[in-house]
Amino acid sequence: RIIDYYQGLDKQFHGIGNLLIGQGYQIKTIAISGFNNCGTNAIPNQNIIQLYSGWNLIEYLRVEPEYIDIILIKINSTGNLILAKNYLGSVYMPEFNFNGIGFMMPGQGYQIKIFNNDTLEY
Repeated sequence: RIIDYYQGLDKQFHGIGNLLIGQGYQIKTIAISGFNNCGTNAIPNQNIIQLYSGWNLIEYLRVEPEYIDIILIKINSTGNLILAKNYLGSVYMPEFNFNGIGFMMPGQGYQIKIFNNDTLEY
């Protein structure tokens, strides 16, 4: 479990619950720090990720990099994908045939904006 600590407070706040496979998470720190996430890899084709209309924060489950347009081809082929962003703010905008992200990378999270509820299947 991840616990958010607020500087200067004696209390701990835990508002996330258990981490979910396929969901992305953001961690804000006050200094440069590392994070080790230990465990077994989720099997991508056995973990379908539910996406909801609007913004979604997802995890890339594969252990090898792959072009983002290949990973998101099913969602894009129906015209449902608006755009995707990585943690650097680089974007993939299929409407303009622009791929500023290139590869999706293992262990990284991505923001995906869609028109309608959908699923991401690796």
